[in-house]
Amino acid sequence: MFDYPFSNRRLTLLGDRFQGREPNHDFIKSYEQKLTTKMDGFDLLLSKQPYMAGSQLTLPDLFFLPYGQGITQLGYDYLTNETKWPNVARWWKDVSSREAWIAVKDGIPTTGIPT
Repeated sequence: MFDYPFSNRRLTLLGDRFQGREPNHDFIKSYEQKLTTKMDGFDLLLSKQPYMAGSQLTLPDLFFLPYGQGITQLGYDYLTNETKWPNVARWWKDVSSREAWIAVKDGIPTTGIPT
């Protein structure tokens, strides 16, 4: 759904920061536009059901936890913006606050990447 725009944006920002150069803002903006469209659709889907595949937490929900963690760590509010995407924010709060995720989320390697 939004893994490609998330991944490319995150990798571009991290790569540019890691290499000590300014991010390519035009490149990032193009992915931001794609991601916004995806987020609108994602919010619509989650307005009809609590999770991506229906009424229960499933693998598709879990698949996006690392992407969401990464984009949130970079300071973006795509998953927490309760005004623009309230259903996504509700979903993210639910899936990202689960005990199993909290136990492993900080184990995602970020060593050596400047902030």
